[in-house]
Amino acid sequence: MATAVLAVLTVIAWQYRHLKEGRAVILYLGAATLWAGAYAGEVASPEFALNYLFVVLAYIGVVTVPVAWFMFVLVYTGKGKRVNTSTVIALFVVPLLTLTLVVTNQYHHLFYSSATAVVTTSGITWVYSYGPLFLIHALYSYGLIVAGIALLASRYPGSPALFRLQIVLLIIAVGVPFLANLLRVFKAGPVTGFDTTPVIFILTGVILITAITRLRLFSLSPVAYSYLFNHMTDGVFVTNEQDLVVNINPAAAGMLGIQTKDAIGRSVQDLIPGLSHEFLGCKAEIRTECEIALPRKESGELYEVSCMPLSPGREITSGRLVILHNINARHRAQTALLMANQKLNLLNDVTRHDMLNTLTALLMNLEYARTLEGDKKISGILTDAEKSARILQEQVEFTRDYQDMGVREPAWQDLGEALRRALAGISPGSVRIESGVNGVFIYADPLLEKVLHNLVENALKYGERLTFVRVRYSTGPEGLTWYVEDDGVGISPDLKETIFRRGFGRGSGLGLFLAREILSITGMQIRETGTFGKGARFEIAVPEGSFRIAGISE
Repeated sequence: MATAVLAVLTVIAWQYRHLKEGRAVILYLGAATLWAGAYAGEVASPEFALNYLFVVLAYIGVVTVPVAWFMFVLVYTGKGKRVNTSTVIALFVVPLLTLTLVVTNQYHHLFYSSATAVVTTSGITWVYSYGPLFLIHALYSYGLIVAGIALLASRYPGSPALFRLQIVLLIIAVGVPFLANLLRVFKAGPVTGFDTTPVIFILTGVILITAITRLRLFSLSPVAYSYLFNHMTDGVFVTNEQDLVVNINPAAAGMLGIQTKDAIGRSVQDLIPGLSHEFLGCKAEIRTECEIALPRKESGELYEVSCMPLSPGREITSGRLVILHNINARHRAQTALLMANQKLNLLNDVTRHDMLNTLTALLMNLEYARTLEGDKKISGILTDAEKSARILQEQVEFTRDYQDMGVREPAWQDLGEALRRALAGISPGSVRIESGVNGVFIYADPLLEKVLHNLVENALKYGERLTFVRVRYSTGPEGLTWYVEDDGVGISPDLKETIFRRGFGRGSGLGLFLAREILSITGMQIRETGTFGKGARFEIAVPEGSFRIAGISE
């Protein structure tokens, strides 16, 4: 039974053979399986020759289990580089000598001094007395097991709760069979002459597989935690429930200008003057920005301070992490960028204002000149000049809209209301404007109104023979799409993508380019899907989570 269970657990562990710690676990469980199977054969064999053959086979597993355990602990605790070919050969020197002594014992009787047949109710059981060289094997094997347990235990203090649970389970997994084997060696077991170690290996296997599959033993270990803790540039303070420091990383020690040992046992507030009292006894994660004057700094600097319990969500915590992240440089950069943007915006506003004033005067003079009598050639020149001035005016106005794009936070907007505002500056003449988007709310940039204005204005300007412009929406499995469509001349198939390029068109060529840019801020996509000769249709796809319909969220 024990052999079958251990074999199944070994097969389960086989999928982790690409990992060093995975291979060590496979070797451990495989050796335990051999040990259990051979011992079952030993118990069932009354003839000495066959019985001793199973003893030899069992010892292959017996000498391998401690080595596999120690190799696993080395990898788990971050010493995996030491598990190389030379190390493995060195670790197996004593086990190979032990196997040699067991195989050749009949010639020297130094490992087993004697074998006695004991008659029991279940048959004949062979009891072996240990020779002088057995002690070398026992000391070496037990030494590896104890060394592995000690190395694991050394990682327990200061580790997060998940790693502590892993460590405790691993120690139980190897500690229980270890104690059972000690009882067998010193003949103090519950059943005289019977080795319970192979049976108890079932518990070991179950614990290991549980730790691998449920506690992410191979994906999360103290190795990564220790490396990050020691190499983080942020200062990290580990405290107990009384907010006394139990550990700090090198970065924190550098900030304070002290040795790690000098910080242990002191209050966090003693070490970090100016730290807010809200960080004391935090039961949930707290994060804020504050100015802190550390001992090594002449003046205070801006830090992002985080405090989180090591056992979040519980009323009683086992300690806390306090993390200091210096954001002084980031704050200076943000301030400099803000000032630069303010200066650029002011320069743009002044330049744009002066240019628009000059253009307004120019257009007025051109309009006046056209009222004067003159030949057709002069009239044509004035028309061309006015057209150029209008384009220049649109380009200047575009810089204003483009500058404002993305400056303000996106917000939920009523598409129907945005359309009404967009139509306020448009004269549709005899063209009918149909709105079918009332009650549709879209998460979009505040310049959404400009998009609607440009799309409707383009339809009126280039539709030629259109009678209506319709704005509507539809929903489907992929979400919501809203449309701006008309019954004008439409757009040629070879221009359906080109029209969105900057500079394309008979005017400034910036309207549709700006529309696509504004929509893209919140993930909306626009394309033209109309039929040439029957009308244009612009489809705007709204991403999931960015629309609501009359109080019903999608």
